[in-house]
Amino acid sequence: MLWRFNLDAIKANYENILGWEPIAKNKTPALFIKGADSNYLTAEHQTAIQQQFYNAKAHVIAKTGHWLHAEKPIEVLRAIRKFIV
Repeated sequence: MLWRFNLDAIKANYENILGWEPIAKNKTPALFIKGADSNYLTAEHQTAIQQQFYNAKAHVIAKTGHWLHAEKPIEVLRAIRKFIV
């Protein structure tokens, strides 16, 4: 089995993917993992995240960009494991 991007769905929903849609307040624990060199998740987003996710945690991976899962997969997995255990 091979995982592939659904390019048609990405193209059709690109504007929605780029934006941030507010959701109802949520108490479910949430982990936000960010590459230190990425500008996709910034300090300006912190208020919205905290308002929507009461139990949000952030983890920043140094010396990596937006594709941190490809650049530093071991560090990403370590952060996820630490969060779920």
